[in-house]
Amino acid sequence: MFGLIIAGISTIASYIGSVGTAIASIGPSITAAIAQVSATLAEIAAPLVEALKTFAPVIEKVLDLIHLIARVLGIGKPGVESQELGARALEHPKIKLENYETYAEYIDDLFNVDFDLESYAKASDGEKAVYKTMGAAIESKAIAEKLEMNVPVMTFVDATLCGLVATDVVAIFTAMKKSGMTDASLLSACLAGNLTDGNKETIGGIIENCSGKGLEDLQAECQKVLPDNE
Repeated sequence: MFGLIIAGISTIASYIGSVGTAIASIGPSITAAIAQVSATLAEIAAPLVEALKTFAPVIEKVLDLIHLIARVLGIGKPGVESQELGARALEHPKIKLENYETYAEYIDDLFNVDFDLESYAKASDGEKAVYKTMGAAIESKAIAEKLEMNVPVMTFVDATLCGLVATDVVAIFTAMKKSGMTDASLLSACLAGNLTDGNKETIGGIIENCSGKGLEDLQAECQKVLPDNE
């Protein structure tokens, strides 16, 4: 299975560099590679791939933040990175997500099947880019499921741009939910200065209590790394 899922994408096989740079280089081809194995998995990965295309400088940081948030929430297997989760999902397409009621159950089963560690260890940077993106995409869905919130992928990007760490993000999401907010995109709107209703003051207070940083400080951090300011 390894190597075959990216057949026909010539730039991946010979690519040398970081996983983050590989993701930026091959872009939408990642979704196409995943679609060769599973249309369902490709659909899950597509929003993350689309978001990452615009934020090349922080690609790996976004994927790592998603993984660390998942670990804080007890999602996945201790000591196993999202890259391996993605590889397992793609190596075992017969374990179909649509056959499971929850992402948690799906992830558990992926870690309970045989896995070709030898081939996995020989993966190219391009293959690793596909695997890591796939794993993080699955984790992002499991995070939303665990929190019982709508968590768009851009929320993870914005949290990364602002320098929030996983424990801060989980604390903010949890406090938002306790305040009656189930749409995490409100955090992105607040960080971008686009929130004008009463939630702005509430979320601003939550951010400061959970991260120790004020809203204006985090907004300034975001502006330093937005594409228009490169």
